[in-house]
Amino acid sequence: MQRAEELVQILRPQAEKPVETHSDPDAVSFPAAPALDIEPPIAVAVGETVTPPAVQHTRTARPNASTTTSSSLEADEPKAGSQVRIEAGALGHTFGSLFGQAIIDCARETITVEDHIATPEEILAFVRFCETVIVRRKGRRTKIELVTDFATADDQQRREAVMALLDVDKSLGDHGVSFSLVKRPVTERSLRNDENRTVVFVKGSLSIHQHAEHAIGSGGTQELLKCRETVLSFK
Repeated sequence: MQRAEELVQILRPQAEKPVETHSDPDAVSFPAAPALDIEPPIAVAVGETVTPPAVQHTRTARPNASTTTSSSLEADEPKAGSQVRIEAGALGHTFGSLFGQAIIDCARETITVEDHIATPEEILAFVRFCETVIVRRKGRRTKIELVTDFATADDQQRREAVMALLDVDKSLGDHGVSFSLVKRPVTERSLRNDENRTVVFVKGSLSIHQHAEHAIGSGGTQELLKCRETVLSFK
């Protein structure tokens, strides 16, 4: 309860001064809880190759550049300078197929999410992303950093988001993953790692899946969820 009260104070719009335990002056670091012998979430498929429909890898402007279509994002990893467009309603896309090779697997340690994370749907998307990171990087030292500002949240949403992120912090710690929250304005919705790899959400956000509480896939099988229209730029 004491940690929850501290976070509420930190994230209030008029808070005088955040607790600083991160290298960034605005950062709030959560210490990792002792690792427990807990199996990783079964909702995330490991090493699975899916065949998403209507996916285009659009190379950015270059002489004689062309647009190509790939049936498997894992088999044909988007290169730096390319774009991936996901049509609304498309199936088969997961955080692993989209960001596994590009961001998660190649990180030395730190993976940063910069996005507006406040509503239940946004927090759910963040949790699913964290699950993917845990499974793909099992046994490797890992830190997940969330950069957000709660600018789109009202007071009630902000309080609920704080409590939800406390649960995320504890759960990540149970799997040996450390978590850091950096409260500052979101300038560009993106994912990046400490190996200078970045994916920018040109259109859309980390909430790539349409939200339907009782739809097939809502139990955690991401490839069965319909997607929102999303454009990703790989840098």
